[in-house]
Amino acid sequence: MPAIRLFHRRTILGGDDLQISSLFTIAARGFQLVFLLLPVMVHIGLDMRSVGSSTYIFQDPPYYNAYPADCADASWFVRVLLAHVTASTLYALGTATAVEWSLVKWSSVGTPTEPHLRHPHVEQLLELKLLPLAILHAWIFLLGVICFSLSPRYYRCRDQDNNNNNNNNNATEDAVPYLVGPNAWWAAFC
Repeated sequence: MPAIRLFHRRTILGGDDLQISSLFTIAARGFQLVFLLLPVMVHIGLDMRSVGSSTYIFQDPPYYNAYPADCADASWFVRVLLAHVTASTLYALGTATAVEWSLVKWSSVGTPTEPHLRHPHVEQLLELKLLPLAILHAWIFLLGVICFSLSPRYYRCRDQDNNNNNNNNNATEDAVPYLVGPNAWWAAFC
């Protein structure tokens, strides 16, 4: 395979070197979508169904009781979580389908003696992957870090609300089931 030119410089990578890494990235994005993002989406859907979507997004967590001062602005976690899940899903689908699959398909064209057969988009896709998509990935990671830092206060307020509802026997039938405990399990997926 002929060497790839990135940013107007010749590299030691050939086009056939890109196929395995691109296939691995597609598999990793599929794992991320199915096993990491889908459970968070289900959790968000259950929460929205139990309290209503606008209440879930815009109202701070004790939804049913007095509004404690330490729970002010705790709903920012929900907004950041929604932004993070949406951006992660779009990024995973976009990079796996458009960028990586195109690299797998186009990088196998050409030979060392016929580098002119190489598809011109391989270099453009790699430059796109190295700069703009890396910056976008850093922003998505930053959203995840912000989400992770906001989650303890949000879930403390939710737990306080659930404890008050259970003590007063006012718990609704649609209360969100916590599988292992929201503080540790769901925060790990942010």
